[in-house]
Amino acid sequence: MLKDFRYFAPLIPRAQIILGILSLLSPAAVLANSIPEEQPEQISQISSEHQKIEPSLGLATKIGESITEHQSQDMDSTNLAEVDSQTPQPSLEESPTETLNFEQQSDQWHFKIQPYATIPITTYGNATVKGRTVDYHQDLGDILETLRVTASGRVEAWHNDLGFIIDAYYVSLNGGGIKTSPRSSETSLQSTLTFDQGIYDFALSYHLGAPAMYSLPEKPSKKTFPQIWFEPIAGVRLNALTSSINNNLTFGRIDRSFEKTFNGGRTWFEPMIGGKIGVQISDPVTLWVRGDVSGFGLAGDTDLSWNIIAGADWWVTQTVSLQLGYRFYEINYRNGTGNNAFGLEESFNGPYLSATFNF
Repeated sequence: MLKDFRYFAPLIPRAQIILGILSLLSPAAVLANSIPEEQPEQISQISSEHQKIEPSLGLATKIGESITEHQSQDMDSTNLAEVDSQTPQPSLEESPTETLNFEQQSDQWHFKIQPYATIPITTYGNATVKGRTVDYHQDLGDILETLRVTASGRVEAWHNDLGFIIDAYYVSLNGGGIKTSPRSSETSLQSTLTFDQGIYDFALSYHLGAPAMYSLPEKPSKKTFPQIWFEPIAGVRLNALTSSINNNLTFGRIDRSFEKTFNGGRTWFEPMIGGKIGVQISDPVTLWVRGDVSGFGLAGDTDLSWNIIAGADWWVTQTVSLQLGYRFYEINYRNGTGNNAFGLEESFNGPYLSATFNF
């Protein structure tokens, strides 16, 4: 209600002056000087009416002062509002803890570094060097005895849904494939195989389906499981193979032996296609199968290899996951005839172990 009196604020000083003059010229004073003494009752009546008017005038004065004070407070509030509007406010966009939205995250490069190992429970096949062939069949204990060195790893670089993949596998065995062929009761031929094998993949991939997962969320997500995705793979495979067969012929009767070594090797490129399918059943766990086929008879008389791994991912931290699976691998390569024949047939299978570091 006081707000409605603000329009009368400029008239208050004048009203106060007029009220002061009226108080000096009150009817009681004027009549006291002009009315005869014989009319005391009229004077008393006028004085009582003047006393009733004075409180009303005092109330009006107080209301005027209240209006002035309220107007001053309104002006102060307006000034403070203007100062606050000019004061720079902190922006949420400048906060260093602001999280990137999905589009910004997908536009970044993501890298996966994955050292892995295959534990061959059984390895068997044959190797041919310059027309000489040695069969072999080894279990895990035999492989550990003849193993010189092995190393394997995989690197993936992803931008949006496009991926670049490099996979490398190398193994060197010395003294495997020992074969003893008795020629007679006193003559025998012993063959020993040594070989170095390298398999190097260079491929492109594309992520389809549920969004790719590059880190474990800090809190449980609100996804609806299962989440299914697929990544086709296409590229080239570089095979590098060096074999050595050592034949030792022993004559027991004359106590003599003859030894001969045959060396050969070949390096070739071949096309490779494959894919990986995954089913995420919870935030930290994904089941997957990855496979590929290469060769198709383009780099030799016989040229075909295939590889399949079935396993599971388990995220143990926000950036590290572990993989446990089982792998099957087979290669069948032959080229040349007679003393120029070179080839390798090999099959192995066993547990697949790896750890993936995401950046």
